[in-house]
Formats: sequence, C-alpha cells, structure tokens
Amino acid sequence: MHVFTSTQHLEDLASLGRLARQAGDLDGVAHTCSCCCCDGRDHVCLLGGEAIEARGGRVVIGVAHEVPGANYGPVSSGQQDRAFSLARLRPMVPADDQLFGAEHVRVYRETAGESGYHWRGTTILLLTTTGRSSGEPRTTPLIHRTDGDRWVIVASKGGASNHPAWYENLQADPHATIEVKGDQIPVVASTAAGEERARLWSLMADVWPAYDDYQRKTDREIPVVVLTRR
Repeated sequence: MHVFTSTQHLEDLASLGRLARQAGDLDGVAHTCSCCCCDGRDHVCLLGGEAIEARGGRVVIGVAHEVPGANYGPVSSGQQDRAFSLARLRPMVPADDQLFGAEHVRVYRETAGESGYHWRGTTILLLTTTGRSSGEPRTTPLIHRTDGDRWVIVASKGGASNHPAWYENLQADPHATIEVKGDQIPVVASTAAGEERARLWSLMADVWPAYDDYQRKTDREIPVVVLTRR
C-alpha cells in the first residue's frame, strides 16, 4: 500500500483526495487532524473516507473529514506502517452508533446483527414491509423492545406531522418480516390503543426519551406498533 503524508491545511475529504491523487497511485493519506471523529489522533485516512488510528493498537472507525477547518500534519513512517497493518487485520465497518438508513441495514445483515443491533443504548430490529404502491419489499431499522413474546416499535418519524412510510405500508398490509440479529421472523402488526398503548409507550420512552419530545412536536398520536409472530 502507498501513503502520502500531508502537511497542508485542507478543508474537506474531497480536497484531501484530490491532493493525494496528484501525488500518485495512493491508497490513503497519513496526517493528524482535530475534527470530532479523530480528536487530534494520528491516523491514516483512506481515500474511501474512513479513518484508522495509527497509535495505541486500536482502530478508530468513522468518516474523518466532513468538518471544515481540520488541521493536518505529518505522521512518522512507523505510524503509517502500523496503521496499514491494522487496516489489513480489522474489517472497516462504521461504528454502530454512526449507522443510519440503508447503511444500517447493510451492516446489520452482513454481520447478523453483530454490528447494528446495539445502537445508542437501544436495540434494533430490521422491519421489512411491502410497499403499498410499489409492491416491493422495504426494510427499515427501528428501535425495539420486547413485551413477552412480542416486539414493540414506535412510528415516530421524529415527531413529523405524517406517519412514516413503513407504518402506512403496515396499514395497507399488516404482514411483515423482522430480522432480530440473525433470525428472520414472519410477523403480523397491530396498533396498540388505550391502556396498552400507554404502558408500551412508557416502555419505549424508557430507552429512547426523545419519543416524549417527538409527541410534543406533533398533533398526531404517534402509533405504538406491536409485532406478533405468525
């Protein structure tokens, strides 16, 4: 692997990549930066956009340079060698708490939930519904908790005024599939009401308190959805 050591001030990852490619056929750029992901650590930034730490024998995962004003400096050749050795030994996957959307689904499936199941203090399942217009499968990562032998999810959409698409899909066809770690489970969905909704809402807000904030933002009653094995 080939490395370029940058001592220039660069505004973003695109600028870093352009400068590195001008220097030849390179896999990455070794430097130090002060952005939030790297916290001033010496590391190698691969041109694909992921950072690996070159100090202390650990790999720092994350997109490194989307914060303008990062400061770059030289890294010793020994640190470069150590960083690239770590890159070969450890898979480059995003830290779980940085996963969102389609990337979350991809990583979760590739690792059978080893990465992506635990997320920001919660647990995640993948819900696959049938698109109400397209008829195509649509998969969404969602915070969940169990209630006995059922799974509970919340159609919050961050407190938006309309329901999330996955909930509207379930209204059209309540039959769905969930993935919990490596298990695929056929389920049927129902919407909790009354005292059951209040109890399950509290269950969910215990692990994600922002649900209460979301409810205050919208006039709609945010649905609490119960998934039961078929």
